[in-house]
Amino acid sequence: MVRIDRYYIVAAATYLVSGLCLGIGMGITENFQYVAVHAHINLVGWASLCLYGLVVRAFPELQASKLAPWQFAIANLGAIMFLPGIALAVAQVTSALAIVGALIWLAGALLFLTMCIGLVRRGPEPG
Repeated sequence: MVRIDRYYIVAAATYLVSGLCLGIGMGITENFQYVAVHAHINLVGWASLCLYGLVVRAFPELQASKLAPWQFAIANLGAIMFLPGIALAVAQVTSALAIVGALIWLAGALLFLTMCIGLVRRGPEPG
């Protein structure tokens, strides 16, 4: 079985390092134009993906769901598009990528909600 929880943690740690590097870079240059990007890298990339991984780890039934690989892929695609999209929006280039990325990220969250509702409907674990 693919351990999606581990992939979530690796992805989250990657965003953690990216967010830290951006934050340190902004601090060194004293240019905080991209503070919203920094905050979203840490929230969407680090915190949310890490929480997905920990929840999936805590509830193996979620990891066994047929939706799990789709949810992982869609959530990560949304993050990959949304975060640079915010940078483009802040730079006043375009907001289109941020909008599309946010909607894909929402689709990943809705899939996760669907998986969690399925978990509740199955009832308590035996024993």
